[in-house]
Amino acid sequence: PPAGVLSAVINPASGQAVMLPGSITVTASRCMQADALTKIAALTHAGGLDLSALFESLGATVHLFPLASEETSHVLCAAHQ
Repeated sequence: PPAGVLSAVINPASGQAVMLPGSITVTASRCMQADALTKIAALTHAGGLDLSALFESLGATVHLFPLASEETSHVLCAAHQ
């Protein structure tokens, strides 16, 4: 199975939770807009679509926070010791 986490976003075509490589956050001038666009960002990322022009036209930014690998986690822990 692909690496990642099951999100709370359900793909309407399959009825299944969308698998993401981490978490997605959308920032926008209005919280309701950011909330709605987060679902679109998850679906388009999972489907390999590029809707960056849409997000840009709405003044929204998508932030992808990949899961930290075990190797990355060790490096982060070592850096804080």
